[in-house]
Amino acid sequence: MAEKRVHYTWKDVEHMVHVINNLMATDGWRPDYIVGLTRGGLVPAVLLSNITGIKLHTLNARYNDEDGGESNLWMAEDAYGFNHDYDDNYYHCPTTAKKI
Repeated sequence: MAEKRVHYTWKDVEHMVHVINNLMATDGWRPDYIVGLTRGGLVPAVLLSNITGIKLHTLNARYNDEDGGESNLWMAEDAYGFNHDYDDNYYHCPTTAKKI
């Protein structure tokens, strides 16, 4: 099956970023950082970061892990306030999904 792609104009992206910014302001929510996903999410994340002055971190998204990948688990740990000893079994147990 062919992959369906959605294309946005620059104006669309700017509009969506301003909508997100307005929602954050209305809710009184200010995150500690913004996470920009590679492969399409960096531009809106940079725009939102510039508008709000909130620092930006990136999360490398890819289709395969041939190069060993990178770990961004610290983001989940930081967001949910838990830490662990990086035991491999930790990531495969049902309680992990409930925490995250």
